[in-house]
Amino acid sequence: MTRRLWPLAYVVVLIASLALGATPYAKRVDFLLWPLRFALLGGFSILLLRSRWRHRFDSPSKGIHAEKDWADDFVHSWSSWFYGRSEPK
Repeated sequence: MTRRLWPLAYVVVLIASLALGATPYAKRVDFLLWPLRFALLGGFSILLLRSRWRHRFDSPSKGIHAEKDWADDFVHSWSSWFYGRSEPK
């Protein structure tokens, strides 16, 4: 059931954002959303850099790997979603 709700939620948010852009309050809301957007971008960037830094000396041929943690799983799942790769179950 939740698999069917996510696309519907995306459509509702998209329509609401398009409708909000045509109102006189759009500049006020946009002014309030900029910090949120930059915070999300900064958070994702920090997690990505942290993951890359932790695995900078990994060597698949020698079997040397840093242990994965929640941040690595999060970055992997988001990159898989972005590039359209399916997750193994």
